[in-house]
Amino acid sequence: MNGPSTAESRRLSVIVFTDIVGYSRMVQNDEALALELLTEHNRILAHRIDAHGGRTIKTAGDSFMAAFGSAASAVTATAEIQQALTERNASQSED
Repeated sequence: MNGPSTAESRRLSVIVFTDIVGYSRMVQNDEALALELLTEHNRILAHRIDAHGGRTIKTAGDSFMAAFGSAASAVTATAEIQQALTERNASQSED
C-alpha cells in the first residue's frame, strides 16, 4: 500500500464560531465603543482558546472562528468563554 493509511490521514477538528449579537447596531450607535468592546471580546476568546489547545483560524468583523483537536477541549473553552462574558456583562449597564 502506498501513502498513509486511512487512519493516519484523518484528524478530528472541532470548529467553534462566534458572533456578537447586535454588533452592527452597536457600531451605528457608537463606533468607538463597539471597537473597544470587540477588542475586549477577542482578548477574552483568544485567551480561553489558547489555554485549551485551540487555535484561532480567522476573525472578521465581530465573528471569530477557532479549531480544537478534541470536543472536550472545545466545550471546556466555550463554557469558560460564556462564563467570562456573562460575568463581564453582568457588571455593565444595558446601554
